Formats: sequence, structure tokens, C-alpha cells
Amino acid sequence: MPTFAIPPSIHAPATGRNMRRSALLITAVLAACGGSSDELPAPDRPAAATVGSAQLKQYAGEDACRAVESDLKQRLTTAADESLTWSRYYALLGLHYASLGGDHPAPVSAPAPQTSTDASTTAPTYSTTTVRTEGVDEADNVKTDGQYLYQVRSSSTGAVLNRVRIGDAGAITLAGQWRSDASSAGIEQAEGLYLLDDGRVALLTNAGGYGYYAYPAVGQFSSPWSLASSSCLFAGCQPDNAPSVRLRLLRAEDANGSPQFTTEHDIRLDGRLLGSRRVGQRLVIVTQGPYAAPAGLATTLEATQTSNPEQVEANFAQQRKANAGRLDNVSLSTLLTTGASGANGALPASPTTADCAGLLLPDTPTWPATTGITVVDLDTGAIQRQTLMGPASGIYMSGQSLILSTPTTNWLNGTDLHRFVFDDAGRLAYHGSGRVEGSLLNDHAIDESASGTIRAALSIWWFGPWNNGSQSVAETRLVTLNPTAAPTLWPELGRVGSIAPGETLQAARFVGDRAYLVTFRQVDPFFVFDLADPSAPRKLGELKIPGFSTYLQPVGANHVLGIGVDGGAAQTMVKASLFNVTDPTQPIEQSVLALGELNEYNFSRALWDRHAFSWYSPPADSPATTAGLPGGGAAGTMAIPLTSVTMSGGNYVYRSGLRVVSVRPTRGADALTLNGTLSMDDLIATESAPDGFLTREARQGVFINQHVYAIADGVIRSAPVLTPATPSATLSLP
Repeated sequence: MPTFAIPPSIHAPATGRNMRRSALLITAVLAACGGSSDELPAPDRPAAATVGSAQLKQYAGEDACRAVESDLKQRLTTAADESLTWSRYYALLGLHYASLGGDHPAPVSAPAPQTSTDASTTAPTYSTTTVRTEGVDEADNVKTDGQYLYQVRSSSTGAVLNRVRIGDAGAITLAGQWRSDASSAGIEQAEGLYLLDDGRVALLTNAGGYGYYAYPAVGQFSSPWSLASSSCLFAGCQPDNAPSVRLRLLRAEDANGSPQFTTEHDIRLDGRLLGSRRVGQRLVIVTQGPYAAPAGLATTLEATQTSNPEQVEANFAQQRKANAGRLDNVSLSTLLTTGASGANGALPASPTTADCAGLLLPDTPTWPATTGITVVDLDTGAIQRQTLMGPASGIYMSGQSLILSTPTTNWLNGTDLHRFVFDDAGRLAYHGSGRVEGSLLNDHAIDESASGTIRAALSIWWFGPWNNGSQSVAETRLVTLNPTAAPTLWPELGRVGSIAPGETLQAARFVGDRAYLVTFRQVDPFFVFDLADPSAPRKLGELKIPGFSTYLQPVGANHVLGIGVDGGAAQTMVKASLFNVTDPTQPIEQSVLALGELNEYNFSRALWDRHAFSWYSPPADSPATTAGLPGGGAAGTMAIPLTSVTMSGGNYVYRSGLRVVSVRPTRGADALTLNGTLSMDDLIATESAPDGFLTREARQGVFINQHVYAIADGVIRSAPVLTPATPSATLSLP
């Protein structure tokens, strides 16, 4: 066999963003044709993202709109060129490999980023949505005020909002329903709801443009890889298919004995929902969409023009030239069809200088996208809008500020953080930016302390042929930053580096002056860090056990509850762990409880969705605790949904239910005890799941007084908290 060595002219673009895909593909080719890694240059570790200040700038002056147009076209050109370059690379690589007498290896897909969840809140007589930050509410599929449950779901015809009355002994009855109407924007899908103090419901839905990009759900983080690979971004989605978000403020009323919903405000926003948060009567909504690329913008080479290297190169040059011509003839209003918003609201078809002056521009290269930030006054319905001319991969909101996370173009090793704070006029104004080396796992990996210090847990990783294409995590880092105002880049105060080399970060939780981290490779290191001095963070203790946790919740001052996966023989088993951190230098796994069953595949939404975890700790003098429920302090009850899949007679058999667990930290190894399972097996057995979607699969639980309620899309079932295996009532939802 001839020596396999790709000529320099065939090398893929050596950007940090492309490094891991290049390495994976090269590794696959080497393995297939027996070559050695010495025959190809091993990609260097991506350099730290240090170019630029990461600050956001506003377009200004009479040439503001011209500057906006020039910038958008340049970013589209760069994105299209990069995609064409990859298409050229694969075509030439395929020709070269074919000359060796083999088949073209399929490109190796990058693994999906890990996610994690977390939260902690309580209420006197009922549980509330598990949120990232106490005092900052989040949209959820179900909310309760102790008297009614409000549940929203998606259906084939649109969003459905149910109002369910809670009676004595777990009784449940439908007390009103609202359905979205079909509109020109397309079928509305539910994104979640907020239950306001005055009984109104703030309902979020979206419609249209599902092909625009694949950014993750609320609170999650991702690389912009999905945006760059979006066919709609480059193919040019039509305006009537543009994504849109809709906010309705609804009031439930009983008119003449008939329950109904009345609409007080109806607000439409362009883009797809990236996330939302509520602080008091202000609702912050972050949306995202791509620039409206002109139809025909080429991102791949024509397959009929790739039969030989000369043809590939000619096709490549022709497509680049054609792209330049298409972009030259596109107007600014066309590029911003997806709805960027200026200082005074949505940009008109013919934006003025004042409109363009309200846009925020990153001073470093970004992928072509717009991120809209809208603040809604829930009392008056008044809105404030502004637009970041670039993508965001996640949001974090403390009681003091909103932080948008934006991966740099060298996204393997760089993340920009843009901070917005409410000014004296009640507007969410840009404050400043920072840059960290590494990527954020999710919004639990970043935190703003009471004193204003930014703390972040970061992963730095890359791929290389020397590691057979598998992930090689360089390190996990813990850094602290001082969020100074623009134009100064946030200075780093302190750091802890090289945490668990070679392992992936699975969970993070900041509690006061401590940080709890979980990493995983073969065992589960649970770390405790001291952040009391931001300039000198330090590791206090470490515990290694099988498996790993993806969700961490503080239980009082001396315990942390983890939900994760067992690392023993049954690695698909969901488990709960109670970590005792009374002595932070010697953390111990005090109590362990297996929540799944052996010899079956089982999973819980709580592993990746914090809203699927429910915590209930009623006051010590409440009827619930008097009846025997743990509460009045660190003790409480948790509930998570669990779904299992087994094979029987060649068919998949689904089982689903709500695991209800008492948590009493003072009881040593018996701190975690299973009350039982509120089963949905008899309901789910009547359904088939060809697409993996079950309307009667338990999604989450809600506690009200002495009862727990299992919530599914199409049914709600109640049972006593202490004996959940004996249901009290079942309500099928139309």
C-alpha cells in the first residue's frame, strides 16, 4: 500500500473550531488504510482565545447602517467560505482515498455536549419550579399556587393550556382549557409558562423556522456548530417560515359558571427562544435567529463537478465568486428579515441611522446570527428591545444581572461573557464583557456571588489522532473574575487549574463560598472548593466513587444531593447520592439509593432537565410534617420521573412513573429512603411509541400539601406522598 499522506493543498482549514472534526476524520482514514499518525501532522492544541477585547460596541454615526450591512455580509461570506472549504477538503480527501482502493470514510460526527441540571426552592404548602437561582423564576411546563395546577403542552394542532383544580385528598378536576389558534406563523408549540402573583399566566410559545438552528433548550449551553451546519442559514429561509416567539398574558376567569381565559397582552418576537427569566414583574426573553442569507448562497460543491482534483478546485473558485456576487446585490433590510431590534424596537424594512445605532456588535469575529434581548413589563405589557449581532450559546441570570455566553470562533478554548444590568430607568443595559479560556457545561457552571464576583467552571479539551480520535480533556478549571464596566476586559482574580486531567466535567454547583464539581471518566470524583478569597480559590477535598452525578442540590449547610448514573455493573441505572460535606476536606457519600431496576435500560429527565426534579420541605409546624413528611429544615422529599425500556417478544415495553424519596440527613446511611413509585404503567401500556413520544409518560412531579402529582402531557395522577404506590385520582387531559 502506498504511504498515505494528504498533500498540504488538501488540508482542512486549521481553525480551532474545526480542529476536532479534522482530527476525527483523519484518524478514521488512517485507521482504515493502515497508516500511522506519523504520516500526518498531529493538530496542535488550540491556542487560547485572546484576540480582541470581547467587548460589545454600538454602531454610530451617519454610516451606521452601511457599517451594519458591511459587517453582516462579511460574516456571511466567512461562514459560507468555511463551509465550502470543508466541502472541498472532503472531496479531495475522498479522491485521494479512492486512489488507494478503498471506500470514502464517513465523516465522524462530534459528540453532543453534556448537560446538567440543578436547583433548590421550597414553599409553605406546595413545591415550586426547580430554578437555577433563588428569586429568579423560570418558565416551566407546570406551575401551581396550591389551589390550581396550570399545565401547558404541545399538540399536533398547537399549544394547550390546562387549568386543574386541586381538591381534598388529592382530587383533581379540569377547570378550564385554552388552545392556540392556527396562524400564518405556523403551528405554535409550547415553551413554558409563568404563574404570576395575581393569578395571571404568562405563556410562551413558538412557531415556524424549526430548521434555522438547533440551539439547546432553556438554560443549556452548546457550541455554535449546529448553527454553522444549519441548512436554512445558508439556503435562505423565506420570511413566511421565519421563527417567532409569542408571549400571551392570560387571566383565568369563571364567567357565568364557565371557566375561560381572557388575553390581556399578546406580544410577538422574531427568532427562536433561547431562554427566559423572570425577576418580579420584569420578564427577560432571549431569542435568536440567523441573518437571512440570500437564496442560492453556496456552501457545498456541486457533486457533478468533483470527479478529479482540477475540477474540484475550479468548482470551489467558481462557487466562491458566485457567492460574492449574490451578497453584493442584497440589501440590509433583506439581511435582517429575521427581526433584529434596534434601540427603539423592531427594525423597519428600511432601517434608519437611529435604528442601526441601537445594535450591539462584538469586536471579535462571530458566526452570523442575531440575539434579541427583550424585557417585558408584566404589569403594563411595555417592552424594551436590543439586539446583539452574533450568536449566544446560553444564558445565566442572577438577581443582579443577565450574562450571555458566546463561544469564540476558537470555541474549543474560548468563551465570551457579556453582562447586562438593570439601570435606574429599568432598562437592561450592557455593562461589560469578559473572556475565559474554556467552555461552559451549562448555566450551573457560571455564577455571580453576592459581592459581584463571577465564578466559572470550565472545560478545555481537544481531539487528536494520537488518542485514536477519542476526547482528550486537557483539564477542568475554576476561575474567578471581576466584572468591571466596559471598555475594560474583566480581570481574572484567581484560578484552580488542571482539575481531574483527562476527565469530563459532569456537574457544577456554587453555594455561597463553595463550589462543588463532579467529573467522570471511570470513577466519579466529587470535589469541594473554597472560594471565600476570590483571588486564591483552593481545593478543600475530593471523593472518588463509581459512577457520576449530573445534578447537584444543596440540602442544608452540610449536605449535597446528587442525581446521576451508577458506575458499577449496571451503568444504565439512575441513582441518588447524599454527600456529607460537614468536613469539606473529607467529603463522604453518606447514603446511596438505586432508583432504577437491574436488567433494563432506565433514565430520568432529571439527569438533564432541572425542572424534572421536585423538592418539597414544608414548614415544621405544617399539617404535612405533622402527618410524617420530612421538612422544617434540611429534610425534605424529592421526586423524579423514571422511564424504563425492556424487550419482550421482540417489542419494546415501556414503563414510567414518579420515584418519591424521603431525604433525612440525620439518619446516616438510611438518609435516603424510597417512599414508593407513583406508577403510570397501566396508562402508558395503552400507547405505542413509534417515535419515542409517549403522552402518558411521567415528565415531572408536583407536591401540594400531603399529596404528590405525577404530570404527563396527557394525564395527571395523584397519590399520598408517604404511600405513592396507591393512587388517589387520575385525570385524563383532552
